[in-house]
Amino acid sequence: MSAQGNHWEEVESVITSGCLLSLRAYAAIGPFRDDFFIDYVDTEFCFRARAAGFRIIESRAPLMSHSVGAATFHTVLGSKTWTTNHSAERRYYIARNNTVMLREYAGLGRGHWLWKSITRTFRLTKRIALFETDKVSKIAAAWQGWRDALRGRMGPRRG
Repeated sequence: MSAQGNHWEEVESVITSGCLLSLRAYAAIGPFRDDFFIDYVDTEFCFRARAAGFRIIESRAPLMSHSVGAATFHTVLGSKTWTTNHSAERRYYIARNNTVMLREYAGLGRGHWLWKSITRTFRLTKRIALFETDKVSKIAAAWQGWRDALRGRMGPRRG
């Protein structure tokens, strides 16, 4: 998969912020998922694009930058790590949509992404517990997101 040029490389997925999208690809793939809202909308679209035979290309010389969250950096026992400090509301959508992606794409040859996604879930939860404020509400929101995904509950978060 790792096709590369001097100024680009083929990747599994990209975030849609600052993304250029072929209208031909959009017509063939269909719209972004409305029921996802915010997180994993772009990843899911990229998965459908790749399944339809399109390539996902990322520039090595981007024209703009985009920060994800309000990152803070930490050092623990000489090891450096970071966390995004997303709100509890955002943690809900991250957990829910990631779980839906795991369920829907588990059998479609996405083993590397699935493993990476599962380990990322544990790593993010650990970072919330260790470094972020409002830990209890963020972890509770993530728990609600996981539960809603398993129950098939989509749309806006319900208190």
